[in-house]
Amino acid sequence: MDISLFMSKFECFLKGSIMKTKLYFLTPLLLFALSACNSDDPSSSETDVPAAKERQDIPLTRSETQLADHTLDFSLALLRQASLQEAGKNMLVSPLGTAALLNLMANGAESHTADELYAVLSPSGVSAGELNDFFSKLNTWLPELDNTTSLAQAYSLWMDDQFTVHSGYTDVAQSVLGADVRQLDFQNTQSQQQLYDWCSEKTEGCIREIDCPLADAQLVMLHTLYFKGAWTDKFDPAQTRTETFRGNLREVAVPMMHDRQRAGYAATESFTAVSLPYGNEAYSMLLVLPAAGTDMAQAGRALADGAWKELTSRLYGAQVDLKLPKFELAYDTSLIEMLQEMGIHDAFSGEADFSGLTPDPLYFNVFKQQSVLRVDERGTEAASVTWAGLDTSLPEGGEEPVAAVTFDRPFYFFIQEKSTGLMLFMGKVEELNPE
Repeated sequence: MDISLFMSKFECFLKGSIMKTKLYFLTPLLLFALSACNSDDPSSSETDVPAAKERQDIPLTRSETQLADHTLDFSLALLRQASLQEAGKNMLVSPLGTAALLNLMANGAESHTADELYAVLSPSGVSAGELNDFFSKLNTWLPELDNTTSLAQAYSLWMDDQFTVHSGYTDVAQSVLGADVRQLDFQNTQSQQQLYDWCSEKTEGCIREIDCPLADAQLVMLHTLYFKGAWTDKFDPAQTRTETFRGNLREVAVPMMHDRQRAGYAATESFTAVSLPYGNEAYSMLLVLPAAGTDMAQAGRALADGAWKELTSRLYGAQVDLKLPKFELAYDTSLIEMLQEMGIHDAFSGEADFSGLTPDPLYFNVFKQQSVLRVDERGTEAASVTWAGLDTSLPEGGEEPVAAVTFDRPFYFFIQEKSTGLMLFMGKVEELNPE
């Protein structure tokens, strides 16, 4: 897939111009905020962690391999747009959550609306059924790859009791994607609490409420994604020291973790990358440090346009003397403008055709993601909520170097599954709060 094709096509609440019926589409993505979640510590005690089983690849058919490659290109296109839209700011999004939610939407689309969605989600020659099967396989395999890492996805459809949805649509959502389907009185405040409770349960208490008033809606679609992983080689808290992080706007004193460990490493004239695995190495975080003085928006474009693939192809095992700040991020944004730039237009306008979903004329006027993240000496925990709404309308080898890499200025990060390259989360750190 040529990433340039995405580039040429590719607010918590962006309101449509036409009136009453609002349908919301949600995808929880949370990279853990410790204070928000149920556990008192982002990692279980050492004695509670089982021995890691051997890592295995997700078995993919030929079409699924094409879809995995295409989904990576989708992720990089989203990176490009997010880097531009959030210039000068921290950023955190879930490419997997975004794509999964768009696929749920696409199952109800027809005509040109469906064409636009599938052009962004899948390569030519791959059917809608094969795309559903791909996401279904991810639901099954991702949680099973590493017994020391927690990963969970969930889908649900929430319908007002006065709203009509085609049974064929709900059948696919339930049987293929495992969606929980509920029909409620959206004017009843207890329905709102049920929605909150579902989100809280699926994100392990990380997301307890979402800005999705059911009284204004007719249908709510949700996808949740939760991740919690411990570093394969943990940082020693005794080695964490207060050091300076040089952000775009200010320099601040932050807790800087320090370790010398074997890790994936690559360097070019423009970027330095370090890959830190979790658990049995099925999942990892790729940290990318642009050269000093590089504009972060330009760096994001360069990564999307080929530098990311070049870096990952150059990764090899090396001894790395690494310094990385402990950090937390909270992020909240509309994805509609980004998705429009990627080529999805009809779904967010009065031209939308979702007749495979409902007999009512609808379009999505909300597609938002809010997320939080925490990284510390033990690992990372993550979750997110993304929602959309509709209005009624008409090389390994050679001598190993010892590389010193200090992330004391703005950088990018990516959490991935190894065998497919699937991006669960990605973001950038431009500013940190003082210790």
